[in-house]
Amino acid sequence: MNEERKRRLGRAEARERILAAAARVFNRKGERATVEQIAEEADYSTSALYKHFSGKDDLLETLWQTVSEKLLAVLKSEPPVELGFVDRLKWMLSELADLAEEEEEIFRAGMANAPAPTRIEDLDESICEIYFGFREMMDDIVRQGMEEGVLDSSRDPEVYSMALGGQFGAVFDRWAMEGPFPLRPRLEAMLELFLQGAANPERESLDG
Repeated sequence: MNEERKRRLGRAEARERILAAAARVFNRKGERATVEQIAEEADYSTSALYKHFSGKDDLLETLWQTVSEKLLAVLKSEPPVELGFVDRLKWMLSELADLAEEEEEIFRAGMANAPAPTRIEDLDESICEIYFGFREMMDDIVRQGMEEGVLDSSRDPEVYSMALGGQFGAVFDRWAMEGPFPLRPRLEAMLELFLQGAANPERESLDG
């Protein structure tokens, strides 16, 4: 990018360009990534980058904040029309998959570099918001499934909520750390596993 083009970029656009470059470099290099490499990827000088971010830690924190804000927006959203339990689950998973795949580099870099304190009291506020937002959404969806009779109402709803949240969270974590891979087929397979169970039907018939 030439100097005239750089000067025309506003502050927000410049930060966005640098952040996108940082995501690509972090995804390639991991902790070995340097500010110099990020500046080069963004086609900026290192001194120009420092006008927008104070350093590598600032870039990592901003990446995570960008991802966490987008995740919270999805978790707090509602389907445009009233949906049954299964279709509501599919809609929610589709929204999360769209977010992850449309902004793949930033999403993967943000998830892979999320704050990871060693003490529970040091947890980043955004991580707590996402955890409780996801839990609240899962609890609400599970209640709907039990009310509709899709889920066995004699079971503990918290167990259903943990099973759902754990399965889907594992898919996104693996996608961010080891992917990318097509998200929707994996999410749909996990939903089918939750609804149908993992037991071998042939063995069940033999045991019976």
